[in-house]
Amino acid sequence: MSSLPWKRRIGRLHRRVQHSGDRRLVLLYHSVGDSPWAVKEEQFRLQVNWLEKNSRVESLDALLRDPVTPGLRVAITFDDGYSSLAAPGARILSDAGMTATVYLNTAEIDETRGRPSDAEAGHYPDEVFLTWAGVHDLQSLGWIIGSHGMQHVDLTVQSRDRVTAELIGSRQTIESRLGVRCRHFAYTWGRNSTGVREAVRDAGYEFAAAAVHGPLSGSADRFAFPRVNIHHDYSIEDFVAIVRGDWDFLGTWQAWRNRRS
Repeated sequence: MSSLPWKRRIGRLHRRVQHSGDRRLVLLYHSVGDSPWAVKEEQFRLQVNWLEKNSRVESLDALLRDPVTPGLRVAITFDDGYSSLAAPGARILSDAGMTATVYLNTAEIDETRGRPSDAEAGHYPDEVFLTWAGVHDLQSLGWIIGSHGMQHVDLTVQSRDRVTAELIGSRQTIESRLGVRCRHFAYTWGRNSTGVREAVRDAGYEFAAAAVHGPLSGSADRFAFPRVNIHHDYSIEDFVAIVRGDWDFLGTWQAWRNRRS
């Protein structure tokens, strides 16, 4: 059963709350295109056009490091590293003068061919991964290239040695391939723990993205900052409500659910 009806109902009630116009938000996407879970191209274009007219879209670094500039400020991120980021994703963003951040599962990025995704490993179904040439193209457009680990695994249930290998191996691969320091990490499914966050810091990362719904605050943990997941079935009205803050109740619900699990 879809959760959209109750999200919309509660969002309409929450809309009566006066939201601050000063708001920093990190959006989480995975794919743009025609695969089953991807945000459709026209849908993504509508969202980008709305952001262009109503917000300031910045690099992730700028958003994380500057908490004081007023207004609605947004950074766009993608997890996993699917080829749809290059086309149509990057093309739509470039048309609007925007860039994004992509967190790569480095073991899935091949030299010459796009590897198919594996839904059993937690990937989006019916996707193809970027090649390293495609990653270089995104880098040349000004995208930030971060790590999502080597494999798509939940680090909270791995051994310490496996966690270290995933963190350091993926970072070193990105740095050797691109010739830049890899400073950003994103947890698979957003799952993290005190030990995993410490391992991320010890592995040399500066920031790590979680997946709890909500805006950035001055007290946000830089090794588990919130991101707002944009589902493929959200309408443009849903998207506007989310960015505006009408659905921020989801973060409270997620925190409650996580305490019970």
